[in-house]
Amino acid sequence: MPPRSALGYPDRRQVGSRTRQIASGTSPGALTALRWTMGPMADAPSHVELVGRDLPLARLDAALRRAAAGTRTTGLVAGVAGIGKTSLLRAATRGIAERAGWGTCVEGGAAPGYWPWTQAFSRLVGLIGVDRAAELAGADRPLLAAIAADLGPAEPGEDSPRARLLLMDATARWLRRLAAEAPVVIVLDDLQWADESSVALFDYLSADPADGRICLLGAYRDDELSGPLAERLGAVTGRSEHIQLSSLDRQAAAALVEAAARPPSLHAGAGAGRDRHESSHVHPTRRSRRPRTPARAPGR
Repeated sequence: MPPRSALGYPDRRQVGSRTRQIASGTSPGALTALRWTMGPMADAPSHVELVGRDLPLARLDAALRRAAAGTRTTGLVAGVAGIGKTSLLRAATRGIAERAGWGTCVEGGAAPGYWPWTQAFSRLVGLIGVDRAAELAGADRPLLAAIAADLGPAEPGEDSPRARLLLMDATARWLRRLAAEAPVVIVLDDLQWADESSVALFDYLSADPADGRICLLGAYRDDELSGPLAERLGAVTGRSEHIQLSSLDRQAAAALVEAAARPPSLHAGAGAGRDRHESSHVHPTRRSRRPRTPARAPGR
C-alpha cells in the first residue's frame, strides 16, 4: 500500500521527496513512483489540468485543429516511463468522442498482429455503428475485418508483402471515407512494444499523401527503442509533430507538491482566496482550475 498519513492522505514527506526527484531529473521513474504514493488520489475528475505541460499540450491541440480543418497530421510523444505521455495524450483528446479510437500495445510480443489498431478500430466501429462502418468499408470490408474484427468475418488471405500492402491501402481508404463525414483521431500508446505490422501501418498512414480530417497520435519510450522499430519510428518522426517530454521544472514541481499534498478537506473548505471550483481529488501531475470551455477539436 502507498504510505499514508493518519488521516489517510498521502504522506507529505514521500510526495515531497518524489517531486524533488522529478524537478532535479535524477530519477526518470519518480513520476510513476509519485502516482503510487498518491494511491487513489491519482484518479482526477475531468476539469483538472496538467502541470508544466502547457507547450506540448498546445502543440497537440494545434495538430488536432489542423486535422479538423482538413490537413492530415501525425503527432508523436516520446519520453521515459512515467514521464506523463499517456496523461498528455488523454488531456489533448479529452472531449473528442464522435470519431476517436484508442489502442495500447502489449509488452512481451504475445499480442496478435495489428493489435492496437484492432482496439482503436473496435472503438470507432462502436461509435459509428457496425452497419455504417461496414457500408463505408465497401468492397474492402472482408479485407479490413482482419484488423477491424467488428466488421464481420475476415477474408482468408496470404501472409505476404503484397497482401499486407493491400490491407494497409484498404485501411487508408476506409479512414478517408470515415473522415469525410467527421474528423478521425487514432491514438496508439506504448509504441515501443508494437509489433512490426502495427508500426508499418502507422508509418503507411502517416505518409499517405491524400489530405483528410485524420490525426494519428502515438506515444513511446524512446529509451527502449532499438533495431527496425527505432528506424521505422524515426521515419515517422520526420513527418510528425514530435514532442520530447522531459522532467518538470522546479516551478512546475512546486505546483505539483502544493496540489498533490493538499488534503481534500482543504479543497472543500477553501475561502474566498481559493477557486470554489477546485477539485477535492487532484492528479499528481495536474493542478485544479476553474472548468473552462475546451478548445474545439476534431469531433466536436
